[in-house]
Amino acid sequence: MGLLTFDDRDPLVSYSVNGNWKQGGATEEFNATTTFTIYGGATATLTFTGTSVGVYGTIANTGLGAAPQSSYSVDGGPTSTYTGKMLSTIQYRQEFYLNKNLSANEPHTLVVTTVGSGAFFYLDYFLVTPVDGSSTSMSSTSSSSSTTSHTPSSTRSAAKADSTIDTGVRVGIVVLIVGILVVIFVVIMVLRRRRKNALKEKKLDETEIPNLRTLPRSSAPSQITPFPIDRDLAPPPIGNTPNLMPSMLSRNETPQPSSGKGAVMYGRYAPVSLPDADPLASSATSSSSMGWGEKRQQQQQQQLLEEQQQQQRLLVPGTGASGLGSGSSSSSDASYSGYAPAGSAVSSATATATASSTGLVQSASQPEESMYDNSFEPPPPQYGSYV
Repeated sequence: MGLLTFDDRDPLVSYSVNGNWKQGGATEEFNATTTFTIYGGATATLTFTGTSVGVYGTIANTGLGAAPQSSYSVDGGPTSTYTGKMLSTIQYRQEFYLNKNLSANEPHTLVVTTVGSGAFFYLDYFLVTPVDGSSTSMSSTSSSSSTTSHTPSSTRSAAKADSTIDTGVRVGIVVLIVGILVVIFVVIMVLRRRRKNALKEKKLDETEIPNLRTLPRSSAPSQITPFPIDRDLAPPPIGNTPNLMPSMLSRNETPQPSSGKGAVMYGRYAPVSLPDADPLASSATSSSSMGWGEKRQQQQQQQLLEEQQQQQRLLVPGTGASGLGSGSSSSSDASYSGYAPAGSAVSSATATATASSTGLVQSASQPEESMYDNSFEPPPPQYGSYV
């Protein structure tokens, strides 16, 4: 048969008001609760049904007052007194009272009374042997209450353990707060350093590249010469420029005609085939057709033609002002005229007969190289010279 346990907080246990009972507890105690008092004459009452009953409590260690004393009585019967023995350590779940001679057919009332003052009496729980078939459940309901300053060392150790846990939690919270503050401080310092560096860079930029508004203005405006002119590279005057244009009359470019109108003259310059038209008009036309000699070139060509005509007049004797020799033949409609070098033995009639047969007036007795140097070559053309 099992035993019934009634905790000190069970509703079936009642405490006297004059005892000024307090509540405490430690982990070694039943349900970690206890009810204690230091006043004499305080009572605790339990009503139960069973064949035996026992009372258990805690004895404080030495140094906490006198040893606890208490008396026990069942149904108003004889009284039994108990005095605890204190040790250097706390004693938990100690037996204060035990009665096994109780009737099973009636309820019983147990009264516990403290003896003397100044001694801590700790009541923990009750053990009851139930009647056969009438086993009742033990009520383990307990009401929590706060402990007082009269708590023994066992209660103090429990409170100390709780305080140790609380201290660890507090230390953890403090460390966490300090860590957060350190992180915030580091972030603030980094931001301040970046800001200082940015300000320094900005000041350096402003120093190296000044604002255009702050630049000093000169009193007199400066003269700007975007393209300086080198006088050594300037072209010479037109009047002093030598004539570098090639001769329009080239010996290699004017072949001697084998037949046709006109006479050929061999002289110091290249041989010239004179057409029937006016040479001045033809030279002007040819000079105008070139297009790049311009006015100066035309004047030079005209001057050159005039010099050639003057020399031709001097070469052919007996031609009058023009220096031209004329002849006629009995051919169909040909009439030729030409030039002959001076000193030649060709007569006018001979020149006419020769012209009628070959179309050319040539000297039969003396070659042209005997009196004139035909090795003269005009200078090669040089382009890019402006007149």
